[in-house]
Amino acid sequence: WCVAAQCPATILSFTVGMQTTPVSVPALAEGRSYKRECSWVSPGYDGFVEVLCVGSRLSGSTDRCVAKGCVAKQEVDVQVGNDTMQVSITGALRHGAVTSAPCSRLVAGYEGHIWLQ
Repeated sequence: WCVAAQCPATILSFTVGMQTTPVSVPALAEGRSYKRECSWVSPGYDGFVEVLCVGSRLSGSTDRCVAKGCVAKQEVDVQVGNDTMQVSITGALRHGAVTSAPCSRLVAGYEGHIWLQ
């Protein structure tokens, strides 16, 4: 009597960014996979974590998790001299990208730029 290999239900921990979260994985038949959104493991990430059943063993991957960027009009507190104010980005900014705002537009008498990343 032959029975297809399968992986029993279990809980696996995934790390996405700086966050580690346990994920309940259902029983999987040989060659089948289970996916969970990366944002469920760590807010601020797009994509999915994937668990694959091969040879009655589970393997998991977070390779498809990508950090989200900043949305247009998102604000951040900045300090110029003794003044603290909010600056917003004009358009969406992908993760890791850099934009700037001229100091002179924020506080009279200052030169240079504030770099936002």
